[in-house]
Amino acid sequence: MNDSYDEDRFLTGYVWRHYRHLFTKFEKKVSDRIIIEMKTKHSPPEVRAEGLARLWGPPDAAVTTALEEGHWAFLDRVRARILAEAADRVVINRCPMCRRIVRTPKARMCLWCHHDWHTATA
Repeated sequence: MNDSYDEDRFLTGYVWRHYRHLFTKFEKKVSDRIIIEMKTKHSPPEVRAEGLARLWGPPDAAVTTALEEGHWAFLDRVRARILAEAADRVVINRCPMCRRIVRTPKARMCLWCHHDWHTATA
């Protein structure tokens, strides 16, 4: 496994993958736009524009503004809001050995140091 662990980036991705239900309606809309842009990033510009227009209709100025600093900047802001407002509903699962964030809230094996705590008593 590549050891390029970036705590901040990994935490943002973890919250985005596992706590989307805590996003506001607008954050979900922007997040959907990010997903579409990621899936079409290798498409020719005209195909990408056509696909976005078909799925989204006319461009939404608020979404465009929210993404002016890039996808990760927006997702970092969402992560910060969720951790500030809903920390009691977020489980950041960490490896008991290396303390890095593991893949899912229920994971019992670390992809970073390969520690396995499936048989550990609760």
